[in-house]
Amino acid sequence: MYDEAKRFAEAATMAYSRYYKVDTRIARIFNTYGPRLQLNDGRVISNFMRHALRGDDLTVYGDGRQTRGFRYLSDQIDGILRLARSAEHLPTNIGNPCEFTILECADLALKVTASNSRIVFEPLPVDDPKQRCPDISKARQTLNWEPKIDLETGLTALYGLLSRVFSCGTEPPWLRIQRVRAYRHSPRRRSPSLCLRLEGSLTYVSSTYDPAHNEILQVN
Repeated sequence: MYDEAKRFAEAATMAYSRYYKVDTRIARIFNTYGPRLQLNDGRVISNFMRHALRGDDLTVYGDGRQTRGFRYLSDQIDGILRLARSAEHLPTNIGNPCEFTILECADLALKVTASNSRIVFEPLPVDDPKQRCPDISKARQTLNWEPKIDLETGLTALYGLLSRVFSCGTEPPWLRIQRVRAYRHSPRRRSPSLCLRLEGSLTYVSSTYDPAHNEILQVN
């Protein structure tokens, strides 16, 4: 269903371009991570970083040799903007052809977070692809674009952002983020805030929090 939805979206976009002369672009994006990453979205980087920061086991499915290409958010934005400013109407891959195995990604998550979490293995789901490696030759030729940030550098930068929420000092204590609401002026007008649970005690921090997407936009 997920793949078919993407194919339908591309077909609809091309139809509007050809028949209604709408100026369109189609960017195919792959495994993006970086600032404002939602740690509960169920993807590889999200799961590994969240579990490593909490001290939970990191789950790898199968033997971990299936590969992915991970791309940092700033690289993706650069690629999309270049595509938007170009005359290219056909689908263009904005991804990272540098492949990492899932096991290598788990090892890097443990390395950059200095976590003592373990890696555990579970059976591989039947629909889990063994390889995802985008061909970005068109982006290189027509947009003069390719990703610049390698996975370890990107995960280190991401950990620097997350550690403001998940850590106190240099070693990451294990926090559970909880969403709480504070009433402002009336019960019908709610102002979301953020609450951190650290070793059984509640600590409030001043923050900007997006309740629609369950993400922290800024922590003061």
